[in-house]
Amino acid sequence: ARQLTKNGSINLKPRWSPAGNALSYTGYAAGNADLYVADLAKGAIRRVSSRPGMNTGGAFSPLGNLLAVTLSVGGDAEIFTIDAGAGREIARLTRSAGIDSSPAWSPDGKQVAFVSERSGGPQVYVMNADGTGKTRLTNNGDHDLRPSWSPDGSKIAFVTARDGNL
Repeated sequence: ARQLTKNGSINLKPRWSPAGNALSYTGYAAGNADLYVADLAKGAIRRVSSRPGMNTGGAFSPLGNLLAVTLSVGGDAEIFTIDAGAGREIARLTRSAGIDSSPAWSPDGKQVAFVSERSGGPQVYVMNADGTGKTRLTNNGDHDLRPSWSPDGSKIAFVTARDGNL
């Protein structure tokens, strides 16, 4: 074990790259929820998204070239893909009145699971990697959070908060 960040700030939501040689995370070192990527071999950390508002969720695509992220464009949290190296925006995947967050790529890179409040409370959805074909997976009245795909892509695990308990 070794410490990666030493910036005296909050750093959270780490996500591994597929090759295991980098981590993305959200950090507040610059006073905003910005997205960083730590290159573990080089020991270098770079800020890849510092757009106004929230920059979080940095889930690497299976090839490691893209990050699915939550950006609060115009005040509403939506899912985007950005280039994992330079941070330039590739595509906006969601457009809804509710918060969309917690993106997770399928192992084959063809789909993204995410959490959305578009139906009232946080529920798990799946969409194609280009943002089409959104399907609601959960509908239980609870707060469903943090989707994660099984290695073979056949299942999605998630956290359910019932009565305020995780």
